[in-house]
Amino acid sequence: MLWLIPSGLKSSKLNVMQNIDHIGQLMTPRTWHMNQLADYPLKWGADNYCFTGKFNREKFLAWLELAKPYQSRCLFVACPDVVCDPIITCKQYEEWYPMIKSLGYSPALVLQDGIQSNQIDWDNTPVVFVGGSTDWKLSQDVIRLLVEAGDKGKWRHIGRINSITRIKHFWNYADSFDGTDYVYHPAECVKKYLPIIRGRKLQYSFN
Repeated sequence: MLWLIPSGLKSSKLNVMQNIDHIGQLMTPRTWHMNQLADYPLKWGADNYCFTGKFNREKFLAWLELAKPYQSRCLFVACPDVVCDPIITCKQYEEWYPMIKSLGYSPALVLQDGIQSNQIDWDNTPVVFVGGSTDWKLSQDVIRLLVEAGDKGKWRHIGRINSITRIKHFWNYADSFDGTDYVYHPAECVKKYLPIIRGRKLQYSFN
């Protein structure tokens, strides 16, 4: 599973090239670290910043245009969503999917509380991004959706993962994750997460 770090990489704490197969970056228009994509061959994902209530349509589209030199390494762009509202989120996905795809990116549908498989246009959903509330995110309903997405060959990203326990929960069901823990505790996160991610030491304990 790929760890997408939502901040500067603080290279003094992290040997980027040594871990290039295990880390990437999660970008938003408000957390700009594109210079590191120029310095290192990192994969990355784009979030939309809707969670904060500060989404700006024009700035978001302009930012995606500026990021085009690095789009070959972009795993996904999260379409604008509404937290915990799957109906409006799916409607917004229908609007944003063609725009993001036309820019050359893979659009991601942000999964919100209660969304059902039959609400997802799987043919036009290359990526699912698990958002929503913590309780719902950790439910078996989400695991079932992730299994289905994996069976269909979709990329699966999990947002807001900030502990070994959470990584363990999703280990067999996701392709990437992000979390802000690194922003505040970079050295501790590198020490905790990377040996496990490199060694896949979590596979044995899913009870």
